Amino acid sequence: MRAQFLSVYTAIIPSHVHVRGVFPSSRSEEIFSCSSKKAQTEKYCVWKLLEYALFHAFGKRIEEISFPKSADGKWECDFCHFSLSHSSNAVAVALADSPVGVDIEKLAPIKNGKGVAKKILTVSNWLYIWSIPPMATTLQ
Repeated sequence: MRAQFLSVYTAIIPSHVHVRGVFPSSRSEEIFSCSSKKAQTEKYCVWKLLEYALFHAFGKRIEEISFPKSADGKWECDFCHFSLSHSSNAVAVALADSPVGVDIEKLAPIKNGKGVAKKILTVSNWLYIWSIPPMATTLQ
């Protein structure tokens, strides 16, 4: 039986980010083509988190990796599957040995028993989430 691999990385987007070029250049072009500075920052930070995750998980520098785009425009990697997500002030990256998806959303307070969290989480999920001490990775 083949070993299964899944690793998820999250980070808070710093309040001041200087968006720079990234590898590959086609990703840089995609980032800088965004008209919104917020979208540029989120796309830049999630790619930097991917860079960190690939080095942390596999010891590979991003420049050593090929990043083709699928027919539907999704970024791919030549040796693992990954998924990217960004929302408001946070980013997430999932790495896996099979297709994977990750989503990150800003948690809004539940008002009067309403909100997405109230609708989708069980009591045990809710207790588990709030028992985890917060962690933040700083992106540079």
